[in-house]
Amino acid sequence: MTNALKLLVVNFDYDQDMPHAQAQLEKHASTDQWIKALDEQGLEIECCKRFHSNLELAHQGIPYFFRNDGFEAKLPFWYPAIPFIRFILSRKPDIVHVHGTHFPLQTLFLKLLAPKQTKIVVQHHGGLEEQGIKSWIKKKMLGFADAFFFTSLQQGESWFKYSFRKKQIFSVMEGSTQFQPMAKQKAIAALGLTGSPKLVWIGRLYDNKDPLTVLEGFELFCNNYPQARLYMIYHTTDLLAAVKTKISESPFLERAVCLVGSCSSQEVEQYLNAADYFVLGSHYEGSGYALCEAIACGCVPVVTNIPSFQMMTNGGSFGGLWEPGNPQAFYRTLLQVVAKNQQIESEKALAFFASSLSFSAIASISKAHYQRLLNSNTLVAV
Repeated sequence: MTNALKLLVVNFDYDQDMPHAQAQLEKHASTDQWIKALDEQGLEIECCKRFHSNLELAHQGIPYFFRNDGFEAKLPFWYPAIPFIRFILSRKPDIVHVHGTHFPLQTLFLKLLAPKQTKIVVQHHGGLEEQGIKSWIKKKMLGFADAFFFTSLQQGESWFKYSFRKKQIFSVMEGSTQFQPMAKQKAIAALGLTGSPKLVWIGRLYDNKDPLTVLEGFELFCNNYPQARLYMIYHTTDLLAAVKTKISESPFLERAVCLVGSCSSQEVEQYLNAADYFVLGSHYEGSGYALCEAIACGCVPVVTNIPSFQMMTNGGSFGGLWEPGNPQAFYRTLLQVVAKNQQIESEKALAFFASSLSFSAIASISKAHYQRLLNSNTLVAV
């Protein structure tokens, strides 16, 4: 391992409601699976996390360092976290990978204190783009990093506008899932589902996911496919009253929509294997974990045409993409997708998951980005 690229993965915040280190690791299980996959790619990896106490442990054979710098769990904007940064740099990494774009001052000091050859990568984990002078200052500070990971290049180019060159923004999915395809009839029987085709929605019932637009488009679809069924899984209920009202006003929807509510992870996996199509009306997503889970199970996506979903469906090469907020567009796209061979579309989804969205795939993609960065002498434009 002496000649291996040394990567140090950093979390500047921690959850103060989880007093034990193991609970912190369980909360970030998806990230830890990505780290394990990177380890299997031959990288030398260590992880540093701020915490309320100092301790070291090995998790999945990878060293984790928890460090107490005397500050609260959520870092204030103005605190540079220099004691923590000095510990990070004492590990002599080739690349420091910072999770989250919410630490501009800390990222700035990390780059200023690091040896010239050490590269800083910042990974975007969602959140709407901020506006105004504070956003401008934040991005100028973050601009001292050497590279940025976004789910799609378009997200990164929009986030930084004209301040950064494309080669500083790399596309890679931020996490993955361990969901797997299973026998469809077995999943249908386990859940007792009916209808054809079967659609599943998984997401919060709030404006950004836009369940009302999906319901309006699905109502039109039911005119063509009266046996269709839509199963809606959700864990927040902001628009539940409005959704119920919409359903009650339509005989088609009353017959065809099942409000499932909250489900266990195992049940979600079963629904995604039982359903033919996954639908969502998001106006914005940093990535889309529910979509990733659907693709992993071969459930054909019919989702909105937003940057992260474009990347996750390989530009709509399987399933379909439609204009957010437009029920007619959803209806037309759903008709087009259902007219295709569902099995072939499902196989395309599974193949793309294996090549681009699985833990092993995103680890391989990340490793290639790191190596490209280390081989580049391009200065950061700020």
